[in-house]
Parts: sequence; structure tokens; C-alpha cells
Amino acid sequence: MVIKVTNRGGGAPMREPLITDDEHKKMLSYYHKKTEEATKLDDADDGDQYLNSSWADNRQLKAQLQGLEGNIKMKF
Repeated sequence: MVIKVTNRGGGAPMREPLITDDEHKKMLSYYHKKTEEATKLDDADDGDQYLNSSWADNRQLKAQLQGLEGNIKMKF
């Protein structure tokens, strides 16, 4: 049992902190590390970059088979 003595009329004694300063620092560093990892994962490649590639064009196979691979302009 812990007893804290205060002056009369001084109000309730101070509460003990739930966590120590070292635990608080560890928690903050853990939180900071996790947020950095999350931002790195968000900034990382989403895997959608291949959609902008020429080989991902769904009309390219048709153009190859028809012999229309280059930029052909037609006038009517």
C-alpha cells in the first residue's frame, strides 16, 4: 500500500503515471517507425505500372497480326 501525505486543503494527491518515461519513449519510437513503414508501403509501386506499357495494350496483338504495328495514318 502506498500512502501519500499532502497539506490540509491541498486537494487530492498527484496520480502516478500509468507508464514510465522510458516506456513512453519506446511507444513513440515504435509508433514513428510504424508510420514510416506505412508511408513507404503507400509510396511503393502499386503494381499497376505495367498497364502503361506497350506490351499490355490489348490492341497490340491485333495490330501485329494485321501488320499495322507502326503509326499508320489513313486519309479518306
